[in-house]
Amino acid sequence: MPTSFVHLHVHSTYSLLDGACRIEDLVKCTAGLGMNALALTDHGNMHGALEFYWACEKEGIRPIIGCELYFTRGDLKGKNGETDRDNYHLILLAKDVEGYRNLLKLVSFAHLEGFYYRPRINWDVLKNHHRGLICTSACLKGEVPSLLLHNRYDEAKRVSGEFARLFGEGNFYLEVQNNGLPEQRRINQALREVSQELSIPLAASTDVHYISPDDADTQDILIRIGTRKTLDEENPLGMKTRELYLKSAEMMRNQLPDFSDALDNTRDIARRCNLELKYDGKTLHMPKFEIPSEEESKEAFLRRLVWKGAGERYGTVTEEIRERIERELAVIIGQNFTAYFLIVWDFMRYAHEQGISTGPGRGSAAGSVVAYCLRITDIDPLEHVLLFERFLNPDRISPPDIDIDFSDLRRDEVIRYVQNKYGHDHVAQIATFGTIGAKNAIRDVGRVMAIPPSECDRICKLVPEQLGISLEEALKESPELRQLRDQDPRYRELFERAMSIEGMVRQTSTHAAGVIIAPTELTQYTPLMRGADKEEDICTQYSMKSLEKIGLLKMDFLGLKNLSIIDRCLQLIRETRGEEIDIARIPLDDYPTYELLGRAKTNGVFQLESTGMKDILKKLKPTQFSDLVAILALYRPGPLGSGMVDDFIKRKHGRQKITYDHPLLEPILRETYGTILYQEQVMRIASAIAGFTLGQADIMRRAMGKKDLELLNEQKNLFLEGAVKNNVPRETASKLWDLIHHFAGYGFNKSHSAAYAIITYRTAWLKAHYPKEFLAALMTADMGNTTQINKYRKDSKEMAIEILPPDINQSGEDFSITSTGIRFGLAAIKNVGAGAVKCMIRERERKGLYRSLQDFCVRAEPGAINRGVVESMIRAGAFDSLGHTRNTLLTALPDVLERAQGEARDRATGQISLFGDMDEEETREEELKELPELPGDELLRYEKLLLGNYITGHPLAEYESELNLFSTVSAEELNDESASLDAVRVAGIIVEVKRRTAKASGDRFAILTLEDLTGTVEVAVMPKVLEAKGHLIAEERIVVVSGRGERRGDQVSVRADTLCTLEEAWSQYIARVHIRMQASGMDDHRLKSLGEMLQQHPGRIPVTLHILIPGMGEVLYEVEQSFHVSPGPDLQESVELLLDEESVWFSKTSPSSSSGNGYGNGRNGSRRIRSN
Repeated sequence: MPTSFVHLHVHSTYSLLDGACRIEDLVKCTAGLGMNALALTDHGNMHGALEFYWACEKEGIRPIIGCELYFTRGDLKGKNGETDRDNYHLILLAKDVEGYRNLLKLVSFAHLEGFYYRPRINWDVLKNHHRGLICTSACLKGEVPSLLLHNRYDEAKRVSGEFARLFGEGNFYLEVQNNGLPEQRRINQALREVSQELSIPLAASTDVHYISPDDADTQDILIRIGTRKTLDEENPLGMKTRELYLKSAEMMRNQLPDFSDALDNTRDIARRCNLELKYDGKTLHMPKFEIPSEEESKEAFLRRLVWKGAGERYGTVTEEIRERIERELAVIIGQNFTAYFLIVWDFMRYAHEQGISTGPGRGSAAGSVVAYCLRITDIDPLEHVLLFERFLNPDRISPPDIDIDFSDLRRDEVIRYVQNKYGHDHVAQIATFGTIGAKNAIRDVGRVMAIPPSECDRICKLVPEQLGISLEEALKESPELRQLRDQDPRYRELFERAMSIEGMVRQTSTHAAGVIIAPTELTQYTPLMRGADKEEDICTQYSMKSLEKIGLLKMDFLGLKNLSIIDRCLQLIRETRGEEIDIARIPLDDYPTYELLGRAKTNGVFQLESTGMKDILKKLKPTQFSDLVAILALYRPGPLGSGMVDDFIKRKHGRQKITYDHPLLEPILRETYGTILYQEQVMRIASAIAGFTLGQADIMRRAMGKKDLELLNEQKNLFLEGAVKNNVPRETASKLWDLIHHFAGYGFNKSHSAAYAIITYRTAWLKAHYPKEFLAALMTADMGNTTQINKYRKDSKEMAIEILPPDINQSGEDFSITSTGIRFGLAAIKNVGAGAVKCMIRERERKGLYRSLQDFCVRAEPGAINRGVVESMIRAGAFDSLGHTRNTLLTALPDVLERAQGEARDRATGQISLFGDMDEEETREEELKELPELPGDELLRYEKLLLGNYITGHPLAEYESELNLFSTVSAEELNDESASLDAVRVAGIIVEVKRRTAKASGDRFAILTLEDLTGTVEVAVMPKVLEAKGHLIAEERIVVVSGRGERRGDQVSVRADTLCTLEEAWSQYIARVHIRMQASGMDDHRLKSLGEMLQQHPGRIPVTLHILIPGMGEVLYEVEQSFHVSPGPDLQESVELLLDEESVWFSKTSPSSSSGNGYGNGRNGSRRIRSN
């Protein structure tokens, strides 16, 4: 039975912190109320429109797509302060396809052209795109209600008439609501009078923001998150009613007893909204690709390109190559994907012609010989046994998905090319939606409830580190989390509120790679908006999933930094050595490259930088390219956790026998030492054993991944039947099925692994053969990233490559190569902009090296530099080569600048010498008064500040042994994804202190940046620790921090439990002192001298003597308590002078102990230290 009321004014979570309805729940609840239609009218956007449409179809409800737009009477172009911030709400509903497309255009215009605080439209825009739409006057923030609230009845009547005339009879409604607000009761009667005078119908609504009355608090929390208000503060945007929920028709009639016509009209409106969107999820709306006029068809053009490419790639096209190409083309053309391949070929052609680096392939597309011949990919599928059917299955039509890697510095050029070719209104990037996850829900709600951040952090640390985990799952998995929740009513409320907002949409952002190309204007298919990251980027408002379902062509244009690093390295090799290297033609069997990989010297090598990966490399010691492909496939949780990696390594080195359950498996599994590692191997086994086509084998592989028992049993029966027909015993076939079913869960896409292994190999090859150039390229790519630069400097030191400071006459913009090492680029100096650097280099190339500071200042382009820029360059060491101390140059700088500016003024006014029009007038140099150099600590401090690194020294260098002794982990190791974070101790120098006050509690806390010799790590010092140890916190102080690590995304920080100085660390973290001595040297004098030394350093740390007796070994002797010591460098130095250089070492306490009661066990885990 049709309902007597339909909700036409409804907000979902896509109203971005101003709506608490999850779409699926909203639609199901509507169906539960017996309603057969529902509208969605989110604030200013249509993000959820298609998701809503399909959810309604599933529940048998008529979907009405709409939007609550922001309407202004002001000028959309001119921004006149508060006047243009004024806007009204307006509800628009699509009656049909024309109305839907006009709605798409209006919402797009609001975001692209009318955005000022909010996305807005005005009368002119509405006038051009009103057809097919029904309009209502909206809530109290609508223009008509606002005028009535301000007693401007005549104006309200005039405006109502304008809307009625624009939309036409029966398409404009005055909206009445009764949500318990006195203002609504007041204007409802006025709306009735306008309705009667102008014959404009009424429509009722409740302005739904949440589903049930209990959700009013959730809505309030969301608004407070958005406005950053606590529960104790008045919220100006907060709701003044708890009635904005999804009400039944009966409840609506009870709330609006005098407006039965308005309620009935909602049903009539719904009946007139007959939008049908026919998307089957299979039809691809391909952009039109223009082929050359001389070509007879797209198919013929594709064939010509492929065969031309085959000749270039292979030289001689064998029968195997010919058969493979014909087989692939038959599928591509037969499934109508010709235009798709031509589009990809075209922008790849452009990239190659412009010298833009592209990746060798990504994903299953690397298995296509056609893609290889078109130079879409750069890895030969035949050589590496990659399968086309893993990419495009002839037995299961699905659109291809070719993802392309470009140099991250030039990716945008390719996108611009595509925009110019197909039209800027045909191409856009894709929106993504950030939802509130478990930990963010705790932090957001905690902030609203005024719970201190330190408490919220403590709770978040108990949430298991599992991607996408929900709070409900976290509570099940973590007893500590449940206990914490149950012990405090505040925490119980925190969890209840956090779970209510979990999964809500918080903000939009731009997909990292996705680009949509449409055959017509995109606003025929999707609303658009500005990019979240770059305003010049245009993005769809629909998600990638929705766009793919409606059949738009999606391409992934990924920016890969490693391609830019390779480019920069090759450029440096050309510039410094005059060698031209074709990186695509380097041999894949290069011994030095595999030797470097076997030693795991892989900092900067693509995909091989983590500690876990280095560990595998050392054990595996790859000797061929297939080993490298396998490593990238093996380094995943499944294979690592199953013991598969260890078996693979043992088999490679002959420590485990390689067996094959059937002779047909040997040629398939030989390259992986009898292990099923790749999805392609699963497919080839099904083909060899059961006679499956590769297309059928791919369907079987997919069935194994989906865990659909019915489908799986069907495939198993087909496999067993095929095996028996192929003369494989059923028992053997059954065993093989179990084997491949087991390994299918771990199987990786070989095409992707092989393609990425190419980049891995190329970066390793460059590091093995051109280490200086490669490291310089890495440093340029990571300019400003202190941790990465320190890592590469460490590599440089091991290779005896010197790192030189920037130099005004030698440096380029980026890191560059010298005869002895690598020089910092001028662009690496903070406060010196890229424009200024370009001007300096251009002047130097034009007129020669700078002779002095004055010469530099005189020759500088007007406006390009100022005192701050030059001062930063001096302090960074860029003028050191001119022969003066930095102190001298800094002192002289004001006078030098004044003379340079005076000379510039003279030139500008024509006051130059008689010969001033000759080449360049020699500048009269003022001799500088030489001053002593600045103190060493000041030199280093500014180098660190301006370059992110210490160049002429390091303040920690003399403490390196002590830092290694007291720390359990370095900053570099902490930042590794496989690092254990349970209990850590890290030692270094404080380079930055940020003191903060918790807004809710008023407690003080601090965030430190701690640097050791490998990099930096952030340390959080919470109020209690700050109160106890605050006197130790100051920049340039060396401290030892004990605490626990916490990972957020790619960032790792340490939450400090305690801090101490290096001096204090000797007594806190040394468990035992060990002294080794030869029995033959134990005369009375030495023993007495040793005893005196120990007693000169009295303390509580025990001492163990390790007495070496020739022919008998080592005897341990615990010295008496009266000889226990306070250890330190002085004690070590004295004892080693008496005995020998390496006669003293130390055991340290465990990381969780800060008071010396967690003893180590002798030499295991102890560290030897020498004091310099």
